[in-house]
Amino acid sequence: MNNVTESQLVSAITSGLSSLTDEELRTVMGTIVREYSLRAQASFDDGVEIPKPLSSEGPAAATDVVIATRNMLRVYEIAPFELGFLPY
Repeated sequence: MNNVTESQLVSAITSGLSSLTDEELRTVMGTIVREYSLRAQASFDDGVEIPKPLSSEGPAAATDVVIATRNMLRVYEIAPFELGFLPY
């Protein structure tokens, strides 16, 4: 992270995110989800461990993850059981 602490990074990102509109936040989230998906698929295809998208010690709590996941599934009309069909 180029000599930037995790705390400094979270603080900088949080201050910028709080000023975004809902549409801008959706664009940021979609971009991050897409990048993570590409990396996970490439890791799977290369036969290496898929990187974890989050850390349990990071800024997001378990409740945050549940809320975001539930609402992302609703947007794309994905039933939770469908997640079991993915090989990664």
